[in-house]
Amino acid sequence: RIAGCVDLDHNGLVTIQEFTEKFSVKEQEPASPAVDEQAERVIQLVARAIQGRGLHVRQAFALFDIDGDKVVTAGEFREAFKKMKIPGLTDNDIDRILAAVDGDRNGV
Repeated sequence: RIAGCVDLDHNGLVTIQEFTEKFSVKEQEPASPAVDEQAERVIQLVARAIQGRGLHVRQAFALFDIDGDKVVTAGEFREAFKKMKIPGLTDNDIDRILAAVDGDRNGV
């Protein structure tokens, strides 16, 4: 379970600050007992794909934020992840991330 892993304030939306915090490539750190290792694997897979495309995390956020309202909805995440065609990122992985960013399951 990865609820709250990306949406740090658990409001169902991901701000640029939350996005930057979670989707920056990190050195291998010991996992906290409260952190779902699968969630971190998926997040770092996306972070490496962003970095590999030569994008700064803030640039990637702007691409994810399709309507420009400074938050990324579940729908925007799904669309961006599919367009990125990240090797190894499955529909199940996308669902896991969406579960984290949309804690109340309202789609925003």
